Amino acid sequence: MPRLFLGSFLSEEQQAAFARLPEINSKLASEWHCQIRWVKATKLHLTWLFIGHVEETVSLKLTQAAGELLKGLRLECPISIIFDRLEAWSVRRSPRHVVLTAGQPSSQFLDLATRLRTGLRQFGAEDAKDQAKKSFLPHITLMRLSPEANRQATLPTHLAADSTHPLQGHKKKQVDQLDYRDINGLKDLLPLVQNLPAISLVESYEQAGSHTYQILKNYPLAANPAD
Repeated sequence: MPRLFLGSFLSEEQQAAFARLPEINSKLASEWHCQIRWVKATKLHLTWLFIGHVEETVSLKLTQAAGELLKGLRLECPISIIFDRLEAWSVRRSPRHVVLTAGQPSSQFLDLATRLRTGLRQFGAEDAKDQAKKSFLPHITLMRLSPEANRQATLPTHLAADSTHPLQGHKKKQVDQLDYRDINGLKDLLPLVQNLPAISLVESYEQAGSHTYQILKNYPLAANPAD
């Protein structure tokens, strides 16, 4: 069964810029005392909705429903989002992900996300259907972390996320802010303005021990001209 999600990838120019980060941060793993798996630059993306593993028949219906839903949108202007925060997400106090998040997504962006997540919720696998009930947290995962032997990772976190953060108060998860200057080259890339000309239906499958993405369908997000 295909494993699907709706997402938007960075531009080729932005991908090329982020592709430099692993090379110029080769000492980061030893400084943080953990194993670091950088997300390949061509795979950096914003996830609108995770669908999960679905039957082929469901996939075909989803493709059509997503097209109809997005075709009916009337965007006031071209849509974009600004990622300006760097966060560490921990599970049971063990850092697992370093992500870029958006401090103040526009109302147009949030409205689109809500309409997507509620309108297509029925197509999600059982473990993904509760997404629409939760606060949407737009983010781009930069790296995944694994503990080094029995030693706990020591990231240079600065402040815990504020009380309004969607993950704050979660029993198993913890959110801390990182200073982007602690990652070489990142200060030159932030704030990251991701223009969103389209939303893609993407299949994720395992190949040679890692996940590969294949875009199945692109849905343009052209703004409507003023009446």
